[in-house]
Amino acid sequence: MTKKEILLRQEELLEFPSFDEEDALLLGNLIVKRAKEARYKIAVLIRLNDGLTLFQCTTKGASLLNQIWAEKKFNTTRIMRKSSFLAVLEAEEIGQTMADHGLQESCAYAPGAFPVRVKGAGIIGAVAISGIMDLREHDFVPECMAEYLKISDFPLVMEKEYIL
Repeated sequence: MTKKEILLRQEELLEFPSFDEEDALLLGNLIVKRAKEARYKIAVLIRLNDGLTLFQCTTKGASLLNQIWAEKKFNTTRIMRKSSFLAVLEAEEIGQTMADHGLQESCAYAPGAFPVRVKGAGIIGAVAISGIMDLREHDFVPECMAEYLKISDFPLVMEKEYIL
């Protein structure tokens, strides 16, 4: 499968039956736990499309810059309604930049944000992180989401041994 096919498959598979504050807390804590195990210095953000932040945390060594980038990636996913990495690939296909949309201040074409999709409701928000190298940063979020949803045999852009 191509990277784009993998990303589309990830988005298809990761659908929550419902998603509320408790889910955000549990998923956020799982992401933080996995990040600590891998010694990643990241900012984590789980936010609804209306702007309500349900979870926000940094691991030891993360910086304000990581938090700012997580917010930009969240905005990309919220506006484009797809993972920020899928948005990157599709923009590259047509030679598009954030400046073409007038969004260069608030968004970023960079991996690390993934939509929160709820059955029957569609995309209601996103999980965004910043602080890991690009492809690992992308796979880290959906892999944690798949673990939370108990989805096995989940496709990744990179090989698993490089993720966690």
